[in-house]
Amino acid sequence: MGVFSVIDEESRFPKGTDKSMLEKLHNANAKNPFYIKPKISGSDFGIRHFAGDVVYNTVGFLEKNRGSFRDDLITLLKESTSDFMYDLFEGVKLSTERGGRGKPKAATVASAFKESLSSLMTTLSGQTHSLSVV
Repeated sequence: MGVFSVIDEESRFPKGTDKSMLEKLHNANAKNPFYIKPKISGSDFGIRHFAGDVVYNTVGFLEKNRGSFRDDLITLLKESTSDFMYDLFEGVKLSTERGGRGKPKAATVASAFKESLSSLMTTLSGQTHSLSVV
C-alpha cells in the first residue's frame, strides 16, 4: 500500500492518530527501497526522491489531511481561467460524484493530490518531455 493510500485510509478512521499512521507506513513500506524508516523511533519517516532524501514529520498529518475541499471551492477551481489551476483540479470529483452505496466520500488533501498526480501522469504518458530540476 502506498504512502498516500495509508495516509488517506488512516485519516478516515475517527480514532486514527499520527502515531498509528506512522506505524502503518513503516509496516506497509518495510521492504520499499525508497521508504526511509529512521533508526531512532519518533514521528518521522523519509522518502528517497531522485533529487535526494526528504524527511517528513508526521505531527499534525492526519488533521491536515482530514481538511476536505468543499464542492463550491472545487467547482470554482475547476472553472478557473488559469490553465495551471484548471489542470490541477480538472480530475477532482465533487462529493456527489464520489463514494459508494449512496454515501458521498469527502475528498481529503491526499486523495485530491493523488487524483491530480494520476491525471498529470496520464497526460504525460505518451508525450516525450525533458524535465530539469532547478
